[in-house]
Formats: sequence, structure tokens, C-alpha cells
Amino acid sequence: MTSVLYEFDTIVHGEQKNSIFQFIKGRKLSNIYHSHDFYEFVCFLNGSGTQIVNDKKITSEAKTVMLLSPGDKHCFVEQSEDVEIISLSVKSDHFGRLSSVYGASFECFPVCFAFPRIFKLYDIYIENRVASENDCTLILSMLLHAYIHANEHIHHSSIPKGFLSALEKMTKIENLKKEAQHAHHHDEHCHCHEHEHHHDEHCTCHEHGHHH
Repeated sequence: MTSVLYEFDTIVHGEQKNSIFQFIKGRKLSNIYHSHDFYEFVCFLNGSGTQIVNDKKITSEAKTVMLLSPGDKHCFVEQSEDVEIISLSVKSDHFGRLSSVYGASFECFPVCFAFPRIFKLYDIYIENRVASENDCTLILSMLLHAYIHANEHIHHSSIPKGFLSALEKMTKIENLKKEAQHAHHHDEHCHCHEHEHHHDEHCTCHEHGHHH
């Protein structure tokens, strides 16, 4: 099968520089056989979907994640009516920087793993109906954390226990909600300061968009 190449720099927009977040529900998933020059996490919240990945058919169920590397080719060929997906596309150098902190290595692709607490990802998004660049980095951290836990026999000895403990505390639901509320409160109090000569360049308000 021939494939189309999607390049990160041609599809990114707005203030997103390293990651692209999408929440997909109630629509047909892409049946275009394609590859990327970036990493992509396909996280199944509900339902199921079957993809052709590197010319092999793979079915994913709810509460599982598939990680595709640059160059992997895939498309959806089947999906359940109730399928809900979070997709996180991550620029290669950003992925490399964060995964190296964990000492995580990915020797073969695609990588598939279970993530029982997958709805934590949705909780980050639903509070503000948008995923900022910082939110995407937190989501990426959580996904790497979940991968390591699913493969503890490989990675357990290389990850500092204190680091994993700190991340575990940071990603508790109540802490995520506090952080989201703080961010929302901050946005409500962001003001544009106009001087008598109307120096618009000093405006510090920013509007955040959501990638569809």
C-alpha cells in the first residue's frame, strides 16, 4: 500500500510548538494510509478500532494505547460506534528529551500497552475544553509513566523511585483539578494594558485554540 507523509511543521498551528492534542468522538477515523515524521499516541477511551499498521491488522480496545514512531504507516479500517480516542502527536526531539529523563527505551514499534487510568488524560482536557502546551507535556509524561509501569520488568531498575513517586502524586485527580482551576482563574484575570499612546505591543492576553 502506498502512503501519505504528514509532517509536524505543516499541520501544527497556534501556540502549539511540540505537541498536537485531539479528542475524537462521533466521527469517522482516518482511512488514509499515512506515516508521520513525529510520534503519535492513539489512546482508546471507549469502544474499539482496527488499524492497518505497517501492513498488519491490529485491533485496539478501550483503556489501551498504541504508540507509533516516525515512519510507521497506519490507517483505520474498522471502528465501533462508541469509539472515543485521544490522539497526542509529539515532535520527535521533544519526545526524545522527555523519554530520556525516564531512561525509557523503545526497541520496537508499534508499542501497545494497557492504561487502566486512561481517563486521567480526559480530565486534563475537560476542565478547560482545551489542552495547552503544558497540558500536552503532562499528558506525555503520564503516557510514558504508564508505558514504564506496563513494562516494569524492562525499565524498573533504570527509573529513580523518587521521580516516579513525585509524578504519581502530581497526576492524582484532585491535583490535576486544582491545577486546571488555577489555570482557569489566571486566564479570567489576564488583562490587556493600554497606555495613553495605545501601545498594542504590550498586550499580554493570549487566546488558546484547540486542534481538530
